[in-house]
Amino acid sequence: MIIFWALLGGLCYRIRGGLLDDIIGREIPNFWIRSVWALFVMVSLPLSAWSPLIYGLALLGVIPSYWGGKFDLSLPQNRNWKNYGWLALRGGFIMLPVAIFLTITSISSIWLSVAAGALMPLCYIAGLGIGEISKVQGKSQFAEWLIGIAIGGVLWYIKH
Repeated sequence: MIIFWALLGGLCYRIRGGLLDDIIGREIPNFWIRSVWALFVMVSLPLSAWSPLIYGLALLGVIPSYWGGKFDLSLPQNRNWKNYGWLALRGGFIMLPVAIFLTITSISSIWLSVAAGALMPLCYIAGLGIGEISKVQGKSQFAEWLIGIAIGGVLWYIKH
């Protein structure tokens, strides 16, 4: 079951990254497309009266952009330790609002999801490597799958 949930996390994070835009050929507004990820995070945790707040906090984590593509690691000039560090912080921030809230409500293991998000630079490096080996356009798409898989697997672990 964890494999299914991790793959679902990968799919939802990739949808957040523009998969539906690519499929339908037009851009869906960021709020709506990123809400798919927030819904996944909400459903990944035990549903309760707090679930709408968790949804909002998860959405808050993914709304900020990547600052104009500065962290597009498919561009060789962006592959440096400074950008890897900022990307790790960005990955951790994705789950930070949810983690803070759930820590207050005594589910401290949610911090594992922040750690999984902070692995974002490694996911990008691995994803770009997979893309270069397979000669696929849009190499960072593999990275988005890997990030979602990592966080999705951790959220399943937290729930069970």
